[in-house]
Amino acid sequence: MRKTQPVLLRSLCALLTMLSCTSCITIIGLTDDYNKLTDEQKLLIHEFENEASLRNGNVYLINADELKQELSKHEKSMVYCFTNGCSSEYCEPMNNYIDYATQNGYKLFLVMNGFGNISSTLNQSAATPYYAIDSEFYKTKFRSKYFRMFRNELLNRDRNYKESQYEGSIYLFEGSKWVETRRSLSKK
Repeated sequence: MRKTQPVLLRSLCALLTMLSCTSCITIIGLTDDYNKLTDEQKLLIHEFENEASLRNGNVYLINADELKQELSKHEKSMVYCFTNGCSSEYCEPMNNYIDYATQNGYKLFLVMNGFGNISSTLNQSAATPYYAIDSEFYKTKFRSKYFRMFRNELLNRDRNYKESQYEGSIYLFEGSKWVETRRSLSKK
């Protein structure tokens, strides 16, 4: 019995140490991460009203229906849904998307799928308003769930459709009609 007490005590101490260390870790990307924004960053987040009220550098909450209404006002549009701070080979600086859209006659909609690492996007000083998926509209704070519903509604799919493999996050439209999905700006 005496030998098990020190082992049990050491195990308990190790467990408490591990728990205290993990409580200091912030997990980004599981939810919309709005609660991780600073007060200053929260001032940049606004409800979407109409295109005329948009200001560069602000972020406007939007759902797929609202976005499709905006898409219908333009002959050609490009929607890029992205994760702030993305380091994937498919992610490029915001100005690359702006330049590509301008050069190819697209109205551009840059849509954040959450607020984590927002400063990495805002620090790029791109001359554009941003959008963010309105998680409250989808009645969930879990990013994977509201993003899937948003994307599926935007592309006129069943809300719960699941891709078998990554298709891309650049969506090209003619009016509100989805034409193509791309992984990158180059047509790969």
